[in-house]
Amino acid sequence: MKKVGLLCGREYSFPPAFIVRVNELGKKDGVAAEFVKLGGTRMGEPAK
Repeated sequence: MKKVGLLCGREYSFPPAFIVRVNELGKKDGVAAEFVKLGGTRMGEPAK
C-alpha cells in the first residue's frame, strides 16, 4: 500500500477533508492518506 503523509499547521478545515477524499479515491489503487506523526527520542533512550 502506498501512503500519503500530510503535515499541517493551524489550518484544520482542509486537511481532514483531503485525507478522507484521498482514502475514498485511492482505495481501489492501494493508496491511503494519513496525518504525519512527528516525535523524538529522550536522552538515553535507544532510537527505534
